[in-house]
Amino acid sequence: MKKKVNIAIIGGSGYWSDRNHNKNILELKDELTIQLTAIVDPIDPRTVNINNNTIKLCTIDNTVWINPKDFKNTDEIIKNLKEKLDVNLVIIASNPCAHFEYGISCLKYGINVICDKPIISNYNASTSIAAASHIREQYNELLEAYYRARRQYPNLMFHSILRRRSLESFTKVANELNKVYKKTKAGINNMTMLINGGVCKLPAELSNPGAHGYLDGVGSLSHSAYHYIDAIAWFVSMAPGKTVEIVPKLNYITRINDYLDSETYTSIVSIINASQDSLLKPKLSKETLGCELNVGFTFIMNNKENIQVGIISLLFNHISFTTRINNYDKSVREPGDHKGGGRMSQSFIDVHQEGLQNWQIMKNNVALGDNTILLQGRRHPSIEGVGFECKNYENAYDTGISMKELLAHAIKYIAEEKDLIGHSVIRELPEERLAIDIYTSCYELIAREYNSEPLQVPGIKI
Repeated sequence: MKKKVNIAIIGGSGYWSDRNHNKNILELKDELTIQLTAIVDPIDPRTVNINNNTIKLCTIDNTVWINPKDFKNTDEIIKNLKEKLDVNLVIIASNPCAHFEYGISCLKYGINVICDKPIISNYNASTSIAAASHIREQYNELLEAYYRARRQYPNLMFHSILRRRSLESFTKVANELNKVYKKTKAGINNMTMLINGGVCKLPAELSNPGAHGYLDGVGSLSHSAYHYIDAIAWFVSMAPGKTVEIVPKLNYITRINDYLDSETYTSIVSIINASQDSLLKPKLSKETLGCELNVGFTFIMNNKENIQVGIISLLFNHISFTTRINNYDKSVREPGDHKGGGRMSQSFIDVHQEGLQNWQIMKNNVALGDNTILLQGRRHPSIEGVGFECKNYENAYDTGISMKELLAHAIKYIAEEKDLIGHSVIRELPEERLAIDIYTSCYELIAREYNSEPLQVPGIKI
């Protein structure tokens, strides 16, 4: 018998929740027995006038607003969701540093979880080596809790949905890499990822709270770069070749204090005639000043004899070309979430597989606008398929599997439609291991650089 799925969203009053989770739930109500039972957020969702999907959904479902300040701790919040509101699915869309505490409490009470990326971050990981290493420790703790909970609730779900894994352009590359690997055992030997975010924040905006703010002591690596760290883990796992270990190296980093000291924002300030209020530098903690904005890594790929067989480069820049035209508005928490806010979605991904094939994924979009991805591939004449392949995905986010379809799949699974168990894009918690290890090591390097410690971390086993 199918059961009703009662959903609670942690951080459900936010902009991204309105555009994604709440919008998808609203659209799925016609075909699935679901209810947005509760939103856990310091802000009453009915007071955010621009969040039309959220307000409509809360009205239809008579959604309960739960203010975390009214509870002693996170465990009490989740216990209340389970025992008083009969919630059986929690979507965690809060600040990344709060993901762990909500996730582990959900496992304790046997509640299914969909968690935004990254599954785990940690306060002040940009400046504290111990805090950075604690990310891996918390993942291990979460994993133990997951296995323990699954013994009591065998069908319990805990997963993240990463949009890149659902896009046809990315899945095409992953599948082609795996196809050649299975045939030849050739692995990735060279991969470059260049990502530009165009996140143009004026000095006064650097103290704004929120999931993409810096007050938790973490920066761009937690905000957006995890998508591409996961893509590295994904592609390498599809075509590891002789690689058994990757060794991360930090090449460069720009922190908030560097950004403020260099005053590289002044050209944009001049062009948009930003108000003088926007130039007032807020009083920020040393942990916030140490948050990463732009960062570059290389990952040395070694074989079992510790001989280098390949290299991966990841360059992730928040401070880059921007189309921002909006002036400073102190009521706007995240300027890039609004039209004219300037945020970009630019990426160039270049993957080589031991001379047998090369794939390139290119994206150059203004965020909140078009989503166009150009995919190009070249194959060696001995490899099955055309020598050169090119496809332009004009509405790339509509290709592959949509976030709404993935949410529907998860809901049907929870409602005990057994035939729908398992999905290639929905990955359970244990499958996050490689991405979490890379992510943790990157933060360890960032923190070590801040503390003038040697820039060395152990290799990561594949």
